[in-house]
Amino acid sequence: MAVLPLLQDGSCSVQNTCLTRADDVHSTCPQLFKCGTCVAWTPREKNRFTRNSGQCLLDRSSTQYLDCNAPICPYYRPRADSAAAELWKARPVEERTTEVRRRTGTMTREAPPPSQEAVALAAFRGHAEPVAAVGAAVLAGLLGPEPLAPLLERFRGGTARVTGTGGAREVPLEALWGRILLLKRTLGNLDQALARSSLDEETRGKVEKDLAGIAGSMTTFNLLFAKKDDAFKGGGKGD
Repeated sequence: MAVLPLLQDGSCSVQNTCLTRADDVHSTCPQLFKCGTCVAWTPREKNRFTRNSGQCLLDRSSTQYLDCNAPICPYYRPRADSAAAELWKARPVEERTTEVRRRTGTMTREAPPPSQEAVALAAFRGHAEPVAAVGAAVLAGLLGPEPLAPLLERFRGGTARVTGTGGAREVPLEALWGRILLLKRTLGNLDQALARSSLDEETRGKVEKDLAGIAGSMTTFNLLFAKKDDAFKGGGKGD
């Protein structure tokens, strides 16, 4: 797999293509083992160093985008379609094992859940800029101010195949994730409202059973949750 070199001044040799069609250059990205090839990093704009910069889904508090050439953090995982991933798989198993142990030893904190804005932006990845700007703002508002349950690391930056009346299509996995989180919160709110309601015992029991069935059917998506405590409960409650 050909990997394009960095320019003399350190800027990216594929920056113009990356800024307009980011998905087309992941396999030849020169920033090996840097933010630009990580599944948690999404390109957003050109920075003052004429390199692409973007949002890290692991950082919920940062107010600045990260340069694609930024040093990797302990949570770095190469995109499956990047040259970094190919080089990683080509290394001897012993070297990979040693490297994983070294990085794991530097993990002194748990990766924080992503911000509402980061999930919303990732959910509209690939949309036209006007649509993405409006849609991401709406989704971020719906997700609310509460901390979000983190998506399991291996799925970040992935795609989901959705089948409907219009046929099958692929969407960013974060788009599905945002809707799952919204449904989970709604089930929790309904359960709390039911507990405060003045319904008779028979009616309350029927509604509780229906809510339990909905939450139970959603356990299909529990494999996406990074933490088991955040997942759907088969017994019924969303939260």
